[in-house]
Amino acid sequence: MIPDFIDETALNIFVDGSSLPGPRRGGLGIRHVWVDAHGHEQSETEPFPYSHEGASNNQMELEAPIQALKTALGRHPPIDLADVTKIIIYSDSRYFVDNLYNARKVWPNTKWHRSGGAPVDNVRQWMELRRLCNRANQRHRLRVVPTWIPGKKGEYAKSVDKAAKRAAKSILKTKIDHQQVRRKWSPLEVTEGCIRPRGQTEFIRIVTDKQVGRNRVSKHIYEVVNEASPDHQLVDYGYTGLVLKAGHVYKVLFNDEATNARILEAEEWPKQRRFWDATVARRAAIVDALRYVGVKGVLLKAAEQGRIKEVACSMPTCLCPEGAGGRHYFERKVHPPIDWMPTPDHYPVLKKDDGKLTVDNVRLAHRICNRVDYAIQTGKPYQRDLDRVAEWERRWHAVREF
Repeated sequence: MIPDFIDETALNIFVDGSSLPGPRRGGLGIRHVWVDAHGHEQSETEPFPYSHEGASNNQMELEAPIQALKTALGRHPPIDLADVTKIIIYSDSRYFVDNLYNARKVWPNTKWHRSGGAPVDNVRQWMELRRLCNRANQRHRLRVVPTWIPGKKGEYAKSVDKAAKRAAKSILKTKIDHQQVRRKWSPLEVTEGCIRPRGQTEFIRIVTDKQVGRNRVSKHIYEVVNEASPDHQLVDYGYTGLVLKAGHVYKVLFNDEATNARILEAEEWPKQRRFWDATVARRAAIVDALRYVGVKGVLLKAAEQGRIKEVACSMPTCLCPEGAGGRHYFERKVHPPIDWMPTPDHYPVLKKDDGKLTVDNVRLAHRICNRVDYAIQTGKPYQRDLDRVAEWERRWHAVREF
């Protein structure tokens, strides 16, 4: 029985790409499906007994339809193309399905740049796909129709998924693109857009360097290694026309375009791994100290990302007496809450300004200092809180004298 979504007038091609880590390598799976003159379903799985070194998942999701079209339009196609009206490529990759039109009609007119100004990734593969689609149209009068299907749903999708993973474990072939990769120092995952360009100078370490576009532009994954930076240890993508080598540390100048992060200037800096290790140890000590006093949730996550630089009350005015430890004195969280327990405060966007409590909008504070500061901002009375602090200080001195 022929599945409902199989077009009997088309050459149906199911494709899938796979990328495995350690070391990273990619494979692909392709299956051609058609209906013969007698109404019987026919299929042919294309063998690929090799993998591509260093290939990402997106690269393999593009390489699969490229190789499928090369076979379909080559000297020995699985079916006479005169018997079909179009070529339908089924893929579970939104990256391929949603961008094939852009590669054919939009990006060539923008010199292969996206709407925000950033270069298009994997340009060589997109250009090859465009060439093959045009060839199918001009020589055979066939449209290439990309169609999204859920991954691993149905016989054909499962078969190409297994074939792609099997190929990824096979003999390594040449790289799809030249790319140098180094292991991250940071424990954080790569998050695109987490470092906002604002014309700042940063110390960064290049994790990967890869040439993209047609204008000698390189795309880098980089991590911020300056502990004084609010973006310390974050890992992001960036573009530059400069030569930056993977594994090297640079002092760089960013642009100030939020949608098109670029590195404008770069000066190589000596690697400071020992400095980095000391920073990681310091951060771990802060996290441990906060856990000890009962801190959880967003405040602890901010500390893990290096946004909490010390275990101290960050309010403009700390009410804890210096003799008792001042800003650095905290009591463990208990129920009911007590005045000197740690609590999160909205900063830099304050709560009264509708700020949200997130890892990049939080600071550490004493509970009572936080409450008094909020009362000052909103014009509420807080004399009773000050009296309670004075009484606590009196009792503290009494215990010390005793």
